[in-house]
Amino acid sequence: NLRVQLQKMEAGASDHETVAEDLWAQLRKMEADASDKDEVEEDLRAQLREMEAGASEKDKVEDGLRTQLRKMEAGASDRENVEVQLRHVQTRNAELENELQEFQQVQLRKAKLKDVDVAVQTDFAEPEKPEKGVRSARTKKKSVFFNTAPGGSESSIPGAVEHAVSETRSQRAHFKSVDFGQHDEDVSYTPMSSSEDDDDGAMSAMTSRTSRTSMMSQTSEYYDMYNETSRPALHRARSELESYSEEDLWDPEHVARVTRKLFPKHDKDRTGRIDWASGEAKKFLEEFFWLHKQPPPKIPNAPFQSLYDQVKTENDGYHDDTDDKGLNVEEMTAFAIKVHQFVYKQLGKEMRAQRKSFAVTEEELATLHRASIEMHMGEDAQATAARMLRRNTIMATPDLSGLTEKE
Repeated sequence: NLRVQLQKMEAGASDHETVAEDLWAQLRKMEADASDKDEVEEDLRAQLREMEAGASEKDKVEDGLRTQLRKMEAGASDRENVEVQLRHVQTRNAELENELQEFQQVQLRKAKLKDVDVAVQTDFAEPEKPEKGVRSARTKKKSVFFNTAPGGSESSIPGAVEHAVSETRSQRAHFKSVDFGQHDEDVSYTPMSSSEDDDDGAMSAMTSRTSRTSMMSQTSEYYDMYNETSRPALHRARSELESYSEEDLWDPEHVARVTRKLFPKHDKDRTGRIDWASGEAKKFLEEFFWLHKQPPPKIPNAPFQSLYDQVKTENDGYHDDTDDKGLNVEEMTAFAIKVHQFVYKQLGKEMRAQRKSFAVTEEELATLHRASIEMHMGEDAQATAARMLRRNTIMATPDLSGLTEKE
């Protein structure tokens, strides 16, 4: 029995060694797996650190992009301000050029009139009229002369009063029409006959009181595209207020102040609202724009109605009630501002291009200078030319190349 038990124990010991070897093999395998797991964990940690570094860089990139975006928005606002200033400078420059051109034309016409007047006084001789017994009523006094033969200085009637007529009479003729040429061309004129002179003499006072002349600048001639007449003073709504400039339209306080002054005039029913259906709102806008030396806006009905609806919507006053038709003072102020902005945006480019086409070229300025200097010979002419040159220098076109390049 002992031998059998010993054999069993030996067999169990061999099995135990086998199991122990298996366990050692499993342990070594587990240790190898643990080392692999550590390596994987290290790799994962390295990847995690790389991802965190990439996230930080991404945040930096996003911050940089946001900064650039803010700079671009600030640059866009600055560019808009520069464009607005550029538009004002171009408008003012065009006005100054028009004033300079009108001034030069007036000076040129005055010089030509002076030369024509001098030529007529020196070259034209009035025909002698035969002496009559009774003088016409055109002299200062009616005098009856008898025995007026040459050499007889005494009157045949005692006590008769003789009226001595001045021998030096003005050798000046009246002109029916004068045609001014361009620059260096001659001036052509048509003398008025004696019969026309007599007829026009009686009507001169009445004609001077009733006739109206209007000189239009190049910019005013451009406004004829709005179907306005060349004599706007006879058709536009007169206003008792003072006139302003186009730059004042950009000031909301100024627009509100002028609107409050004009509102009672167009509030026909004294309801506190200007009726839209009767067309009184358009009349208000016409007078409002004429006050600022601007033509009345000619806007189609569709955008006009759209601007009106927009004003009513913003002021929470657009309803279907009949009592709510029309615009009050605040709504009319907003409506005038929106109409001005709409006109300026739609017609700004076309107006600026048209005004640039009216600019005086250097050749025309040189021709005008030469003509004025040739007509006025002397110190006065030189002084006038110097003043005109200084004025031209002051009104020279500013250098806007830097602004245009930025655009």
